[in-house]
Amino acid sequence: MLASGVTKTAAGAETGVSVAALDPAAAVLWVQFGPLSSVTGVPSARVVIEQSATGDFDDTIPVAEFSSVGPIGAKAPVRVSQRLAAAPVTLIGAASAKMRANLVQLLGGTPSLTYSAGIST
Repeated sequence: MLASGVTKTAAGAETGVSVAALDPAAAVLWVQFGPLSSVTGVPSARVVIEQSATGDFDDTIPVAEFSSVGPIGAKAPVRVSQRLAAAPVTLIGAASAKMRANLVQLLGGTPSLTYSAGIST
C-alpha cells in the first residue's frame, strides 16, 4: 500500500515502499480519491506515483499520474487505475527500488482530500 486513508490539506509525498519483489507485467497502480472537498471553489487533486532506484527518492521518476475533480463524498469515492506495463519506465524488481504516492496538487479554497493508493497484482 502506497497510502492508506491519508487525509491531506496540502501537497506532500508519502513514505516509499519496496517494489523489489513485484512482477511489473501483472501489477496495476491505483488511487482512490474521496472525500475531496473545499470550503470555496471547485476542489481538485493530482497524485503522481513515483519510483526510485536507490530508495531515497533523490532520483525520482514519475510512473503514473491520476487526477480528480470534486467534490467527492465519503460514500462515493472515485477509484482510477493503470496497468504498470503501460508506464514508460519501471524499476519494479530492482533490489533497492521503491515507489511512493505524491500528492502534487490540491486546489480549492481550504481543500481537503482523503486518499489511498496502491499496487495490485
